[in-house]
Amino acid sequence: MNRGMLVAAALLLPVPLSSTAGGQESCRQRSVPVNVLDENGDQVWGLKGKDFRAEFRGTAAKILSVARDANQRRIAVILDVSGSMKEESRWRLARDAVGDIASYAPANMELALVRFAEEAEEAVSFREGREAIGGKLAWINDRLQQIAAEKNTALIDGIFAGIKLLGSTSIGDAVYIITDGGNYESKAKPEELAEAARKANVRVYGLFFEWKFPRQREKVMWGVPGLPYVKELIRATGGSYLSIPPTGGVLYDVRWYELSDDQRAAVALGARRMYARMAEFYRMELELPATVDKEREWELAVVDERGKKRRGLTVLYPQTLWPCADRRE
Repeated sequence: MNRGMLVAAALLLPVPLSSTAGGQESCRQRSVPVNVLDENGDQVWGLKGKDFRAEFRGTAAKILSVARDANQRRIAVILDVSGSMKEESRWRLARDAVGDIASYAPANMELALVRFAEEAEEAVSFREGREAIGGKLAWINDRLQQIAAEKNTALIDGIFAGIKLLGSTSIGDAVYIITDGGNYESKAKPEELAEAARKANVRVYGLFFEWKFPRQREKVMWGVPGLPYVKELIRATGGSYLSIPPTGGVLYDVRWYELSDDQRAAVALGARRMYARMAEFYRMELELPATVDKEREWELAVVDERGKKRRGLTVLYPQTLWPCADRRE
């Protein structure tokens, strides 16, 4: 597996909008988690505000401070148990992925578990924590054929349930969804999910089992909106995802996700790098040159002493700015 299988970004946190002039000023100030990676995908530390260049609508944004943030995080892990996940190799990797984050997530991450198919339900609460996840996984594993049956996937509702489980959020809280995609049964609309993610200020992460479809059948097979929409939500909310390509070419073939030891090790390494990015990042405070009147793109780069973009580094940051709105502090 190559580095192209790992796509990442970082989360933008809007500030409440006020009708006063002071409110307009505060609305231009944003707190942004930023990850900087070297060529191996590892995080780069020791950077200061002067090492970054931010621009919004062609004008420089003022970077007020940059500090390493390793505060407590809460992550809602969302596990797809729909009918297609019964395929043996796919389920084994999904089950192992949940076990992996329970075992290897940094100590500052609290975990909960949601399972979903046509409906979503809490499986392990934050109060129970990662210690209870192994037992619940074994319970699901023993009943998977009955739980999954021939049920369709409510992908949007699954993510929505994770955001709801988080409740009141802090910077860095996130949902991590493990799925093969599809969105046939969701009751929530995509715009409702986007609004919930924005208000809660959560990042969305994912581990996806990619399918092999002719391009003309992709929308039909995924459901609309499905996995492509979620990938865009991940970019907008500041998360990242891993994609596992199929190893076979026949629909539902048990060999589809029979990975070699080296491929499994690459997935594990990519996942653990993703946990590290969830757990710790630069918290950047910046002031925009103007208020955000609608969803807009912005640019952030690491630069050298001459102001030139540094080569060999990847900056993971939110590529979408939202207007100020009510948010959870």
